[in-house]
Amino acid sequence: MTFTSDTLRQLASALAPAMPKVTARLSATFRRRQPDFCQMIAEVGLDPRCVRAHAFCVAFCEVALEYAEHCTGRRLPKYSAATVREVVCRIAQRQAALIGGRATRYPTRIRRYVLDVMDFDEDDARWLCTTLSAFLVMLEGSLGRRHRPPPADRSTSNASAGTPRACGRRRSHAPHPTGSRSRPGPTPASHPKSSP
Repeated sequence: MTFTSDTLRQLASALAPAMPKVTARLSATFRRRQPDFCQMIAEVGLDPRCVRAHAFCVAFCEVALEYAEHCTGRRLPKYSAATVREVVCRIAQRQAALIGGRATRYPTRIRRYVLDVMDFDEDDARWLCTTLSAFLVMLEGSLGRRHRPPPADRSTSNASAGTPRACGRRRSHAPHPTGSRSRPGPTPASHPKSSP
């Protein structure tokens, strides 16, 4: 399964008009299902200038997770902090040899098909492009037939009410996110505005 440009546009469009109403429900669900990911980006949500970007990130990731589970009929794992950190670093450093060319193009696709319906400043947009890309790459890696999902705890989920109609079921060509180790790099919590 892959997230096509049309799918990204549909997921973002479903969130944009109802953002304030659904954020609380989606955030609570996502925090329960992906606690390590949420803990890593929590610092960004504490900065008053970044609250809106943080809320959008959490809501979009939950909608993408529900969509992927709806399309495949599978429960997806909880991703460890180490896995999240590693994939974010690879996306930020554009390490195509480790994550694949498609994965390195995700930030551009996120900016074009997801953030075009929202009005974020450049710092927020860059952080969202990297963080959302990493989460989508982890989802695709878990669902690819050639790749085993990372070690995980299974969790329960509520069915999504607003999933797009068509599910992309093409095979992912991105390598598994927990491959060889990479150089340290930015983490999801390293938002430009969060620096003192």
